[in-house]
Parts: sequence; structure tokens; C-alpha cells
Amino acid sequence: MGSKMKEDERTEKAIRSLLKLSENRRCINCNSLVCWPGPQYVCSTFWTFVCINCSGIQ
Repeated sequence: MGSKMKEDERTEKAIRSLLKLSENRRCINCNSLVCWPGPQYVCSTFWTFVCINCSGIQ
């Protein structure tokens, strides 16, 4: 169970570092910067970041 926790921590750290890149500060779907705090969700189908508004679109 400890190794699963470490894997989750590594994954979270990697995602947080990717969110710091300027190209990932905009939602890939709506291209908006006004959605505070910016993209917070990962679309696992396309491996992109989306904002909270676009995360609910089906």
C-alpha cells in the first residue's frame, strides 16, 4: 500500500509541474484564462487540461 501512495504522490507532482507551464495555463477546450484558477482537470482521453466549466461538458 505504501508504494501505491508514493506512485500517487509522484503522479500528482508531475501533474502540478505540468500545470505550471505557460501552455497549460489555458483551458484546451475554451482557451480561456478567465476561468479561475485555470485548468484544474485532466482529460484522460486526450491527456489535456480543462477548466471547471469545460470539465462538465459531455
